[in-house]
Amino acid sequence: MLAVVAITFLYLLFIWVVFFKLKWLRLTPTWGVVSGFFLLHLVLVPMVGMRFFAPLSTDLRVVRHTVQIVPRLPEPTLVEAILVAQNQPVEKGTPLFVLDKRPYQYQLDQAKAALAAAKQNVLILQADVAVAAAS
Repeated sequence: MLAVVAITFLYLLFIWVVFFKLKWLRLTPTWGVVSGFFLLHLVLVPMVGMRFFAPLSTDLRVVRHTVQIVPRLPEPTLVEAILVAQNQPVEKGTPLFVLDKRPYQYQLDQAKAALAAAKQNVLILQADVAVAAAS
């Protein structure tokens, strides 16, 4: 805001020097309209721009940057429980929520069953190799 006031003051000083002090130009209605139009835009454009960068408000709000927390999971998962309250401060390592473990437990059980089947196949193939070597 101070910059707008300073630039406006310098512009008015420039107009005074050009038209009244040194009289380089005569202040005609055309020059008056052009100077006024430029002065109006010199004041209004920064004020309209400030509306978007520093909006006015009757109440005070503290704005803090937030971090979006997203689990790195291969598929969507249900949240079973939320362990923290809204606006509760947390520290690093604090669990925030509990995810549904059933889909992952199912995949783990399938992998364990496949491992047991593979081990059984190894034993069968080793027996086949022993029989083939004996004959």
